[in-house]
Amino acid sequence: MEDRILEYLIYKKRNDLAILLKKCSYEFIESSSFGRAFNSYRTGLKLYSDIVTYEKLQELSHDDNEIILDAFHILYPVEENSIDLCWIESFIDPTMKIPVDNIKIENHIEKISFDYAIEQIEKIDRKLMDKDFDGAVTNSRTLLETLLKTILEKQSIEISSNDDLIKLYKKVSNFLHLDPIDYKEEYFKKILSGFFSIVQGISEIRNQHSDSHGKSKGKYYKLKEHHARLTIDSTKSICNYLFAAYKNKTGEDL
Repeated sequence: MEDRILEYLIYKKRNDLAILLKKCSYEFIESSSFGRAFNSYRTGLKLYSDIVTYEKLQELSHDDNEIILDAFHILYPVEENSIDLCWIESFIDPTMKIPVDNIKIENHIEKISFDYAIEQIEKIDRKLMDKDFDGAVTNSRTLLETLLKTILEKQSIEISSNDDLIKLYKKVSNFLHLDPIDYKEEYFKKILSGFFSIVQGISEIRNQHSDSHGKSKGKYYKLKEHHARLTIDSTKSICNYLFAAYKNKTGEDL
């Protein structure tokens, strides 16, 4: 699926649709009926996907399909002597395997994929809209923790079962040379020291306020939206920097 189509859906805050379309291939069904532009023809969009994605596509509303068509119009606008995309049909890709219940699911992720990152961000955005600030903080922390573990696993750096978020970040920081003492420039020292403080804060706020732990009635303070957004935005900034630093050091994407 072309990036421009996915980028449009993300821009429209429909990360859920971007995740679905990322898993699809497509072709056109051109009819003999004239379209909206001169000498254009009404054309259908055929989406092919695995059976799980197909079932989700079947549940989309009319408005959802219209947004998908709008995204495709970025690449295929309604013009003279061209196709006019007007409807969508979904099909199961016969080359894709059908999932079986007894397939073993690994308890770690070998790669931070586009799908996984977008899926986590979509969960965060949805929980923010639902005012589930504790849950949004949990998902943002999960994204950071998974990214740290992925970097260490790809570099065959040992991960202990006792490694918390702070220890994981220290190991990644050593590998990527993000320790403030590695820099002479004071401004870099301050920024990288700030990153470490943010990771500590994310770890602590998650332990105290996320939905992953039981709450003590006397000690629990309910997160407000601006606190949740501060935590989430800080997490995203660190993740973006780690992606860039990893590629700069290894020449590879995660």
